[in-house]
Amino acid sequence: MLDNVLKAMKRELLEDIRNILREELQQFKAETPKPSDELLDTRSVCALLKVTRPTLARLVRENHIEAIRLGGGSIRRFKRSAVERALINIKYLKHARKPL
Repeated sequence: MLDNVLKAMKRELLEDIRNILREELQQFKAETPKPSDELLDTRSVCALLKVTRPTLARLVRENHIEAIRLGGGSIRRFKRSAVERALINIKYLKHARKPL
């Protein structure tokens, strides 16, 4: 009789521990930044997009790619996900041009 009660308590305790661990793991996953949200500097973005710095500045001005200003505003960083979206959009724009 006592063995059955202890076994039942052990099962309940293990199930509670599993649930707590699942919740903690889900919270950890939600808080962990995704690799696509890493910040890239101007040189890296130019290399990924295969453009020069002036071209990148024009793309930022024309809102084709979003830049994040750090500090006093002279340092720019770019989210990798924004760069990847811009790469797709830029390729589309490049091929969507109409001949003169």
